[in-house]
Amino acid sequence: MTIEYREKTLAELVELEKQDWNLRLSAILMIFLLTFSLSIFFMPDLLNMEHTNVIKPEELDRYLGFLGLLVLLYAIYSMRKHEEIKRLRYELMEKGMEVNKLSQVLNELRNIFELVATINIHGDLGKVFDLIVKDICAALRADASSVMLIEENIDTLLPKACRGINDELFSQSRVKLGEGIAGWVVEEGKPLLLNRDEDIIKFRNVPKKVQPISSAMCIPIIIDGKVTGVVNLNRYKGKEKFSERDLKLAQIFVHDAAMAIRSARLMEDSKQRMVLEEKNRLLFKFLSRYVPEKMASQILEDPGRYLTLGGERADLTILFADIRGFTHFAATNEPEKVVETLNHIFTELTKVVFANSGYINKFIGDCLMSIYDKQYTGGNEVFMALKTAVEMQGVFKKIIEEQIHSNGLSLGIGVNSGEVVIGNIGSEDLMDYTVIGDNVNIALLLEEQAKGGQILISRDTYQRIQDKIEAKRLPPQPLRGRAGEIEVYEVLGVKK
Repeated sequence: MTIEYREKTLAELVELEKQDWNLRLSAILMIFLLTFSLSIFFMPDLLNMEHTNVIKPEELDRYLGFLGLLVLLYAIYSMRKHEEIKRLRYELMEKGMEVNKLSQVLNELRNIFELVATINIHGDLGKVFDLIVKDICAALRADASSVMLIEENIDTLLPKACRGINDELFSQSRVKLGEGIAGWVVEEGKPLLLNRDEDIIKFRNVPKKVQPISSAMCIPIIIDGKVTGVVNLNRYKGKEKFSERDLKLAQIFVHDAAMAIRSARLMEDSKQRMVLEEKNRLLFKFLSRYVPEKMASQILEDPGRYLTLGGERADLTILFADIRGFTHFAATNEPEKVVETLNHIFTELTKVVFANSGYINKFIGDCLMSIYDKQYTGGNEVFMALKTAVEMQGVFKKIIEEQIHSNGLSLGIGVNSGEVVIGNIGSEDLMDYTVIGDNVNIALLLEEQAKGGQILISRDTYQRIQDKIEAKRLPPQPLRGRAGEIEVYEVLGVKK
């Protein structure tokens, strides 16, 4: 658009010059005609010839008068026209100068936009800061520039990047909000142009500069309507001072640079969020191997509760399942086969536990311990535990018959329900999430009492679930380490 306007201006100037020359030529022609007419009339006198009476004297006076009036009018017209042409030429020259100035401003703006576009392609926040101080120095011919951002927790501007300034000194600089030039600009949200020493002196706690400054600008960085920092520009003594136009160009640059900072922050936050999500995904996957998915989600949502030392009371159902005859099996087989067999059995038994909304608390040699909580089983923790026990016996028998081919292995299971303490036991460096209490011990003792293929439960557990299982009452039995006998039931199946 600027090129078209300049071409139009040049065309108008050419046309005015043409009109001016035409005016001059017409004036010369008029003078020539008048001279020619007069020469014809006075030629006889000049040649001492007698006048002919072709034109009477009174007619000649009228003719000369008319001719003189015509010349006078044309002279007036040509003078006015000439003045008008001069005025138009002057106006066009002024417009041309304005166009040149605008063209220069547009070139500067284009350079600024190109620089900002370069800044925008970088997602690294540190790189963005470095490019800002470098490019704004180049665009506005500054000797030094810097970027400072607000550290909100301490209401202080902290250094981010600089150019033309001692890096070590700048990295140690701190500006409290309201103090110094930058602190005032942040509080007021207004740009500053400083071209006199007294302009700088009036601000509180302005640090002494290593090199004298002749001119300075400070522009606020505004992101989402909030001042988040400043860009500082300096020219040293002996250099041309910044102008109001420089300040406006700097504001344009900083405005677009603020968008680049915002974009880089979003990208950085997005990357951090993606890393955190990936870590949580991996942690969730890891936790899901030990606890139900719902519990894994709760742990990640409230790690302060689940990942610190301490415990809380809860009503749970505890299941212990032990492989009978495995000690002999381990003694009569190669270690590699023993480990492979144990892992295979535990893998299949764990699938059963997870399928019934339980979670593995620990493996103890050839024994596993699983826990059932009403918040993960929909209030059916006892039924789900006994359903697990029945399915475990079926899965274990199938493994022995089809894959291990050992008649010496069987599975004994003990289940008990009641109040226990669940939480992290150990130290801050190493802890174990487990359950403790007498009801846990009873479940373990029932498992020890069970023969291969048996599922034993206590009377308290039976009373909670008796209408949903098939069970038979066994004679009262003593349990290791406990005085007296307890009432025991053997589970034969669960009702569908």
